[in-house]
Amino acid sequence: SRRCSGEDPLFTFFSGINHHYAELSLEELVEMAQTIFPEQPGEADYNLCVSHHTRKFLNRRINMKLSRGRQWRLILGQEKFRAFVGMAAICTETATADSYKVFNGGLYEVLELADTQVLLKETEWGDEVLLCDVDVGRLFRPAHALCFASVQGKTLQGRVKLWDTEHRFFDRRKLLVGVSRATSADMVEVK
Repeated sequence: SRRCSGEDPLFTFFSGINHHYAELSLEELVEMAQTIFPEQPGEADYNLCVSHHTRKFLNRRINMKLSRGRQWRLILGQEKFRAFVGMAAICTETATADSYKVFNGGLYEVLELADTQVLLKETEWGDEVLLCDVDVGRLFRPAHALCFASVQGKTLQGRVKLWDTEHRFFDRRKLLVGVSRATSADMVEVK
């Protein structure tokens, strides 16, 4: 495939982080990534952060912006947010009940808002679960912004933006994890 052939700038960059570019400092690698994957207008689908403070700030800001003009319902729990159809959410703990099973780290999409329930679909396998608002608040948070550790091993469908590149805990591993979550070079941006 084109991506594996090394012709794709995304593949070339992330495969070179620990090989061809091993002699470059982290600052030089980030500068190179910012040139190859520049910021784009509008909101990215997924914003990857080091800091939980940044994640919470971005989730609040993006959730408020995307919910404008839509039917939404306030969900109270570990993080207060507006649930709306089409919203991406991440499950924060594995939980099983008579009517559902959800998995820690699973990405879900809100399909429907019923009276006091939310219908969600797990995005990888397509399983649907119906949960009461209280369980949604206890088990989920918005997935507009995620920490790098939350997305290891996942392919993110949509635009991926890397934040916190100047954070003291940002390193080569987070850069590698971040750029390799996207499906193509035009779906990555580095702040």
